[in-house]
Amino acid sequence: MKRVFLASVVTVAAISAAVLGYQHANGEGKASRNADSIAAMRAEGPPALARLLAEREGLIRSSNASSVELEQQLKKLVADIRAVSGQHYGEHSGLYWYTDLDQAKQVSAESGKPILSLRLLGDLREELTCANSRFFRVLLYANPDIAVEMKSKFVLHWSSERDVPIVTADFGNGRQLKRTVTGNSVHYVMDSEGHPLDALPGLQSPAAFLDWLKRVQPLAEEVQKNPAERNNLVQAFHQEELKRLDTIWQSKFGSAFAAMSRSGQVRMPSPYINTGAVEGVAVIPANRAMALAVPKSVVETPLMRAIRMEKADDSEQKPELWEFLARGYGEACQFHEDSRSIIAEEYRNVMPHASAEEREQFVAQVIQQLEANVNIDTLRNEQELHRQVHTWFISDGFPQDFEGVNEVVYAQLFYTPKSDPWLGLNDPYAYAALDNGGQTTPANTESSSGQALTSTRR
Repeated sequence: MKRVFLASVVTVAAISAAVLGYQHANGEGKASRNADSIAAMRAEGPPALARLLAEREGLIRSSNASSVELEQQLKKLVADIRAVSGQHYGEHSGLYWYTDLDQAKQVSAESGKPILSLRLLGDLREELTCANSRFFRVLLYANPDIAVEMKSKFVLHWSSERDVPIVTADFGNGRQLKRTVTGNSVHYVMDSEGHPLDALPGLQSPAAFLDWLKRVQPLAEEVQKNPAERNNLVQAFHQEELKRLDTIWQSKFGSAFAAMSRSGQVRMPSPYINTGAVEGVAVIPANRAMALAVPKSVVETPLMRAIRMEKADDSEQKPELWEFLARGYGEACQFHEDSRSIIAEEYRNVMPHASAEEREQFVAQVIQQLEANVNIDTLRNEQELHRQVHTWFISDGFPQDFEGVNEVVYAQLFYTPKSDPWLGLNDPYAYAALDNGGQTTPANTESSSGQALTSTRR
């Protein structure tokens, strides 16, 4: 049954979320508006954000202020935009995100648009969220073509699975390296009652992400017209998607594997993955979750291995295989110029003594490597992870509610079950010569180590 929400309840929820969003987004530059004003603009929604974006555009084009004064004004305005949009880098995407699912469902029912919901580790309004969600903001949401599609065809919503683990390595002399470790993100398309229709795990290239948004829209439209047929429509969609993936796998990669098999190099593997829980294992090692995504693992894995004192083990992930397929048979990944500009701006202080030309060459190499890694991720996420999602959706007994589907995705696909508060980063059997194993836990919560010690050792 569709729930009905009073306008006053929705407004209070929106304002409460807005005040929190304002507090999170106000880290870079003091906002020019107070919390009450930001809350009111959050409650107003996309029209208020549109006015702020227009104000920023006008300020950028204005030549009345000095460069210092203009920079200060822009910082304040950017803080306002991020608070009202509900997203770090909201000034680049221009997207308005709901943080209350009930409110998003009401807007979806009124507008007829499906919900596009991002689930991530951390808070989308903060800079340090899980790596894939950071990539989304730069490579996908800042892409004008994608932003227009998201804004015009969907009601946008995000929610947090849990806080994201943050590690700071202090090298002395003021040098620090800060990274998030482990965690993954997933986009859901849902109907106005909050039933998931599809889930896209991990990172995709801009072209692949846009293609997915367009592929899933007809399904959402049919479900809206015939809600009683939702289950049949959803199953038919995922069956067709599995056929599409099989066709691509055989037609694109079959000949390559056939040639390699004749030479004895490799046999064609199955794109299906083992997602079942490991019996008797309470803690899934974090490296298994991290290796699911190439761009994020490049950033996270070195620090993670140092923390757990582990050697590299990528045998399960077949990195050479996916690199070979992506390089020779995948679709070339290209970032929009706006995304490239954001990356260049992020690296503006990395090489303070380098010339402009040297810095430009450095950024170009960073982007080239990132495009190659995203290319691998796109192919692998679609053929392995998204394939598994399609398989689940046509299976008997698969959950039909958002939280139920999400629990399966994070536990069995991303290997980060809620039962492990340490996200695989803490092996209770690894001696650290530290009091309490180096763990600090809130006084009102239990450490997971006692639980883990009662299980079978992996």
